[in-house]
Amino acid sequence: MIARRLGRAPTWAALTALTVAGLVSLPPAAHADGPVLPGNEGDVGVYTNGQSHVMDIGDPVYANVGDVVNQLKPGVPYTASNLHQSIFDKDLAAGGTDYYLDRVLGVRGALGSTVLMTRGRSVYMRGASNNNFTVMGFAGSTFVGGPNNLGNLYTVTVPGQTVAEVNANRFNAPSHAKSQYTIGTTGVTADLTKFITYDNVAVTAINFNNPGETAATFTVRAASPLATQAGATAAELTGTRVITSGSNNGLVDTPWNTVKIDVTGAGFTRTGANLDREVTVPAGGSVSVSVVGAVSSATLPKTVESYHDYAALAPAVAVRTGITAFNRQWAQDVPYINVPDPALEKAIVYRWWGERYNTLDANATGHVYQYPTTIEGVNLYQNAVALTQPMHLQDTKWLRTPYLPYGQILNIGELSGSSAFLDSPGHTSWNNHYSQYIGTAGLEAYNVHGGGKEVAEKFAHFFEGDGVGQLQHYDGNNDKLIAYDTNYMPGNDADAISFGFPKTGAGAPGARTIERPESAYVWGAFDAARQLYQMSGASQAKVDQMATSANGIRDAILDKLWSPDMRMFLAATSHGATSGASSNGKANPLPAAARGLVPAKESNLYDVYAENLIPFDQYQKYVDGYRFLTYGDNFPIFPFYTANQYDRTAYGVGGSNNFSNINFTVQYRSVRAALRHYDPEQKYITPAYAKRLLDWMAWSIYPNADMRVPNQSEYYSNWNATTKTYNRNNPNHVMLGNMNYIFVEDMAGIQPRSDDKIELWPIKFGYDHFMVNNLRYHGQDVTIVWDPDGTKYGLGAGYSLFLNGERKASADRLGKLTYDPKTNQVQAEAGVNVTFTAATGSDFPTAVNTPIEDDRVVGYLKTAGIDLTEDTANLAKGATLASSYTQQGTRSTPWRQFHTPGYSTTSMNYTPGAIKETEQAVTLAAVNDGVTANEPYWGNYGTTDKNGYVEINLGSAKSFDNVKAFFVSDRQAGGYHEPARWWVQVPNGSGGWKEVPGQFKNPSVPSAKFNEALFDSVTADKVRIVFTNNPTYYTAISEIQVFDSGRDVPDVSNQAPTVTATRDGSADGNLSTRLVGNASDDGIPYDDELTFGWETVSAPQGAGVIFTDSKALSTRVTGTVAGDYVFRFFADDGEKRATATVSATLAKKDVVAEFGSTATVTTSGTASWENHARVNEATTPASSNPGSGTGWGNWGQPRNGTSPATEAWIQYQWTSPVRLSSTDIYWYDDNGGTRRPTATTYAIETSTDGTTWTPVTLNGSTYANGLATNAYNRFNFEPVTTNRMRIRIWGLMTGGAGTGVLRWRANGETVDTVRSPVLIRTGVGQVPTLPAALDAVYTSGARGTVGFKWQTITPDMVAETNVDPFVVYGTNDAYGLIAEARVYVRPEMSQDGISIQGAESFQQHVEIGELPYLPNKVEVSYNDGSRDNQAIGVNWRFNPEIVNTDGAYTVIGDLILPEYVSEAGTIRTTLTLTVGEGGPIWVTNVAPRTQCTGTNAYVTLNVRNDDDVPLTIELITPYGSRTVANVAPGKFAYQAFNTRAKSIPAGTATVKVTGTVDGTPVTVPVEAPYGALNCG
Repeated sequence: MIARRLGRAPTWAALTALTVAGLVSLPPAAHADGPVLPGNEGDVGVYTNGQSHVMDIGDPVYANVGDVVNQLKPGVPYTASNLHQSIFDKDLAAGGTDYYLDRVLGVRGALGSTVLMTRGRSVYMRGASNNNFTVMGFAGSTFVGGPNNLGNLYTVTVPGQTVAEVNANRFNAPSHAKSQYTIGTTGVTADLTKFITYDNVAVTAINFNNPGETAATFTVRAASPLATQAGATAAELTGTRVITSGSNNGLVDTPWNTVKIDVTGAGFTRTGANLDREVTVPAGGSVSVSVVGAVSSATLPKTVESYHDYAALAPAVAVRTGITAFNRQWAQDVPYINVPDPALEKAIVYRWWGERYNTLDANATGHVYQYPTTIEGVNLYQNAVALTQPMHLQDTKWLRTPYLPYGQILNIGELSGSSAFLDSPGHTSWNNHYSQYIGTAGLEAYNVHGGGKEVAEKFAHFFEGDGVGQLQHYDGNNDKLIAYDTNYMPGNDADAISFGFPKTGAGAPGARTIERPESAYVWGAFDAARQLYQMSGASQAKVDQMATSANGIRDAILDKLWSPDMRMFLAATSHGATSGASSNGKANPLPAAARGLVPAKESNLYDVYAENLIPFDQYQKYVDGYRFLTYGDNFPIFPFYTANQYDRTAYGVGGSNNFSNINFTVQYRSVRAALRHYDPEQKYITPAYAKRLLDWMAWSIYPNADMRVPNQSEYYSNWNATTKTYNRNNPNHVMLGNMNYIFVEDMAGIQPRSDDKIELWPIKFGYDHFMVNNLRYHGQDVTIVWDPDGTKYGLGAGYSLFLNGERKASADRLGKLTYDPKTNQVQAEAGVNVTFTAATGSDFPTAVNTPIEDDRVVGYLKTAGIDLTEDTANLAKGATLASSYTQQGTRSTPWRQFHTPGYSTTSMNYTPGAIKETEQAVTLAAVNDGVTANEPYWGNYGTTDKNGYVEINLGSAKSFDNVKAFFVSDRQAGGYHEPARWWVQVPNGSGGWKEVPGQFKNPSVPSAKFNEALFDSVTADKVRIVFTNNPTYYTAISEIQVFDSGRDVPDVSNQAPTVTATRDGSADGNLSTRLVGNASDDGIPYDDELTFGWETVSAPQGAGVIFTDSKALSTRVTGTVAGDYVFRFFADDGEKRATATVSATLAKKDVVAEFGSTATVTTSGTASWENHARVNEATTPASSNPGSGTGWGNWGQPRNGTSPATEAWIQYQWTSPVRLSSTDIYWYDDNGGTRRPTATTYAIETSTDGTTWTPVTLNGSTYANGLATNAYNRFNFEPVTTNRMRIRIWGLMTGGAGTGVLRWRANGETVDTVRSPVLIRTGVGQVPTLPAALDAVYTSGARGTVGFKWQTITPDMVAETNVDPFVVYGTNDAYGLIAEARVYVRPEMSQDGISIQGAESFQQHVEIGELPYLPNKVEVSYNDGSRDNQAIGVNWRFNPEIVNTDGAYTVIGDLILPEYVSEAGTIRTTLTLTVGEGGPIWVTNVAPRTQCTGTNAYVTLNVRNDDDVPLTIELITPYGSRTVANVAPGKFAYQAFNTRAKSIPAGTATVKVTGTVDGTPVTVPVEAPYGALNCG
């Protein structure tokens, strides 16, 4: 993971009087004389040079300040109600296309990044690309969550004209983008506005303007590579794509969603794969058009509805509607914050927008993508990295709805297996339980939004699981402290320098780990669980258990990690190791007895303070740890380094020394703790320090300090203190760290509390005014204002609190206030005078009594087992359980290696005692333990029955009408999946079971995660959930709930199965594509099974269709003729049949001899920021160090290639074998952590089964010469036919912690010919077996076999005889081949029932010494008119010695006859074999001539044997032939052939002369031309 980010500073109220576009700087704040306080003089030369104070940096400087000042003006009177709403209402009344947020953040012209700011809930255009603007429509890289780049969403072009952007007119804003274009030679300009709605609808509205004097006519074309098939109307295109998660840790790339892409436009007409509209723009006039696209899925039904709504709107109305909808939501959800410094205020607005921009809200059912969550850079890693989730959460909790913050908590809690929190999507990205304080941040979020006891209990369980899991994985010695040996685990790359300090005695198992200050986060998890369990009404024993766990960790930290010698918290050694006596020649300052601690310091050590772990009354003991934050050469205010800079240099510890906003977050959290608790006397930390730290944080957001173009990067590097410049790495709005909560909690001062009081405890930054407007706190609207004389906001003088728009209390100065709304009393700290109190108080709930008001949150909480609309008890709780079958032991495959325990000596963070299990035990008890997370669960893996059940014994007869089931899908082939059908049963009174009648299902078909059945109330003592496993899967359930809800039951009838049919265009091949069907059912009727399959609706004339498996959900289909096909997917529940059709245009596709491009790529592990899917691209990288995301890299993976025990690999796999003879490898090597292997630590290997691997035999190449950088390395090897090839690596060059490959080519040869058609004769009623492989000749001339998959031959097809054979087809995807099989059906299969009329003969030419290819099957024709080339084998009478002599030889082959073939017919075949030049030339004299005898023309041949051996001479003419045997030397063979014609044309006779060489006959043909003759 990368170390990260940056900061900035203030420009006060006087800015309003400064020049527009001027630069502003403020004088540095004062600080104590000298950086070293009395009593700390001993630090000089040991911990600091004592020459600078961190405050010496002064304040940041900005450009283009005045522009921003004007944009930030609200333009409406200030109000204690919703100021954002007032601004919105004004902008709406002014036309509804120019809104406050767009004015503040919109970028004009070619300034800034080319990232498109508008996006949907899951759809966005990823990355900075000129195509986002230079191409009309949505061109570039479409992403919908996960690693899949879908390419262009759609483009709008004008065929025959060059469309060029006038980028000076570009405008890129949060809600929309605009630009202008010239349309080639037409003279027309196009004003374009485009936006993506929250519901994933992408609208492009274009106004064509013609300033000329004549009308202009042209075609406007919309096209999408994702939607190439005919849609529902003549103006619509459609298509689908399967979205996958990426692969990592050895697991396969697994699908998690299927999206449907639709494109339409009013007035357009579908033409092939395009939508065209002819436009005539009148002279001096204009024409408006719009194109609407949508990316929908089964769980986003509003997308389709919204798509149709926008398609029906006029372009201008669509624009106004879309822009207004976005800004309306902003006004409703986001608090307004005003501060004196415009750079800070714009940064606040930018950060609010950035949190929303970096959010994935796919609502895909299951445990991974169900809930909205922030993403660590949608333009970067695209997953919710656990490390930064709490940082985001601190900000997002102050959005006015818990929709996003609670989604974040549920997202990570539900997928982490009731254990240590994992990155989402878990096993496909970083997976190392990076340090995080989600428990602490989650508790704060609950204290803001509340939501009831069930939500509190759910969150408590998550945080308890995280705390327990962290200790299980990283506290192997059971001392309550987590320990790592890997320096990026704290989330700061190689910058946590305590890992690099030398250790002694570190040879024992686990001794390479150091015990970490991040243990404070684990304390925070348990303490948050304690408080939340208490709020939820859990037992006191449970609350005490959490307290005991938290206290144990706190005591361990204070006892073991505090250094009284250094007066600082430090990391500690473990398992008998101690820190070394010196490093880099500098002595360890700790006494020998204290070297269980590591003296090298980093900002992570301040986590102990940041978590408020230390008892507040003990601050005097620990306050001196803060002094290092004031030393200018230790932890500067800016850059926000992880490493203590003095220690890093003195101890010679390396690392990238990057800096990031993550580090700001760590540092600032400890500072706010100091100002409130641990340095209350401001011995070291002052509000001025906190303010300056915050100012530089904001400064880092603006590249080149230009306030017009905020663009936060992931991290920064190479700081130049003189010029104040640095490198910005991985930019494009990567929201790491946090900031906005500081203005709410520290500037305005509101403290999240669980009780019914409002506490204000501000940090006095020195602002002369501020406003935090319209917070949502405990379900109430809160505004806080600081306006000393009341003139700024007009809402009263002083420091004021407003509740629901009403002023409740004011004080004359900033200070700590606690307001009790019920008693209307205010408590103020000493020195603060309360100047106003409202006449009456207000009802104000505690957090636990605050209801959830957002229906979306109510909805998704239900999928996590919390039904806020349900007020009855869950009858399943505490019930006894039974099942049809329960998984026995662990599955043989590491199906879901979500966790990376350090129990292995070869894994990172190894420590004895760490948990070894990668997933929790499968247990029946899981289904009523109250936990809906993905673990633990019950499952029936290994069962041989397709049907199963889970039975709940309620103990006594109880009434119920609602059963909820939470199915688990691990998205692994052959793993767990939601069932195909499920239903509810109760006892029938006779010892059996019966279905509950009238079950209404929600959803109507089974889904991963939440499902429920609602029915009229029944009374029973037991209840069963019965199900049918999905084909090729097993069923798992995490939870079952039973309620007597009293809800009305909708009408229930058997619903036809739900089916979808899509084409995966990314899998197109030669005349082939991949079809994906999905079928599920409501479970009615209960006694039938769901069947499904594929059918052909239409195909081009004469075309055949081959399904790889017509009964599979997903199948490959191949046509034999190019053209348009329509396929149907069906499902039948026994009563009702449902179908869905999908169109596909199958085209011929050239097959090239580079086979990597068609292979499936898998690896032993890929870093989430890399992209191994790119290794088979047909491109050449710029260098071996091109940056992330360019190919395969495995830095940070358990199998990183550094040793034989951690060997790494990248593999190609083909659907059928290919013949390879060379490969080209372009290595990834950044000369840092990612390195090439050495000459002896890698191999290229092939396998036919994926288990046994064989190294290729290099031919003229060596591994030593294959390690060049910045170039392809060619490896030639002996040809091999295989369906798998891999590069295996088990050792790296110096410094390597991972390896990688950027591009990889697998070179071979294509097939020239294949033995087709296949001819088969079979008997009536006998289904023949078609050959799995056919003989083939490659382009080099080499022979081999290639595999084929055939259409199924059914019994009906062979039920009766045929005259002409029926035809089926076979395909080979790797080579794009189609073969034909002709099947003759005959009645006669008795012994000797038929005979062979004729047999195929063969001819070959070989060089001397080369053995011929001897066919093993012969094509024959039978006497019943049938043919066969599969049943008749051949034994060749071949003498290998003949290939050593030139000659033409006849080799006899004896046919191998099956019993039904008689020997009465042909029983032999021949191979005419020419060796070398054809052998000896028999010496003869050939004399052909023509002559007349009467009126008949004759052709005569007279051949004299001039050789010295007898010869057999065969005379052949078109009019007859004659063979003369044993013609002696000097004798003749003669024949006159009567043509029986008066005239004949010129022609050629053939003379075959045969003699014997070494007992083998050798025949030499001689041509004898003769002339024309007329005898008439």
